[in-house]
Amino acid sequence: LIARKVELLNQIAEDMRTKYAVQVEVIIADFGHGATIYKDIEEGLANKDIGILVNNVGVAYDRIKYFHEESEEKIWNMINVNIGAMSLMTKIILPKMESKKKGAIINVASVAAFAPQPLVTMYSATKAYVDFFSRGISYECSDKGITVQCVCPGKVSLHRVKSSWGNCMAFSINQGS
Repeated sequence: LIARKVELLNQIAEDMRTKYAVQVEVIIADFGHGATIYKDIEEGLANKDIGILVNNVGVAYDRIKYFHEESEEKIWNMINVNIGAMSLMTKIILPKMESKKKGAIINVASVAAFAPQPLVTMYSATKAYVDFFSRGISYECSDKGITVQCVCPGKVSLHRVKSSWGNCMAFSINQGS
């Protein structure tokens, strides 16, 4: 599991260990920090057999607003998290899956990806990227034993996200075959 919130991530990991008797490892990383975090993530995953990559990290607007009213900092954060994280995590994991000729990548977008969404323009555009990226990678991997899919959920209650396994990268690590 990879995310920025140490306490929440450790709680999720412990829940998974207890409920499902699986081995869970945690990597703390803030995907909003841009490209600087990926070397450490790649090193942390170097000897892991990743069977399923779930790209579920994302940020949204705190309120609806015109694009030009958003701060440059929040624009870059949304690009780094919603686009950069999924793209670079796929780049790290995909070669390992190709070498095994099996694996799955699940990218989480949004129904906002289906059409331009005024007043949440950046969010909509970043989720459209996730959808189109997933389609392209799916085609590229179609003969390599790797399944790529994109899920586009509707509105998610923030209360549920805070108390569930939302807002983190999740990995399923194959043991053995």
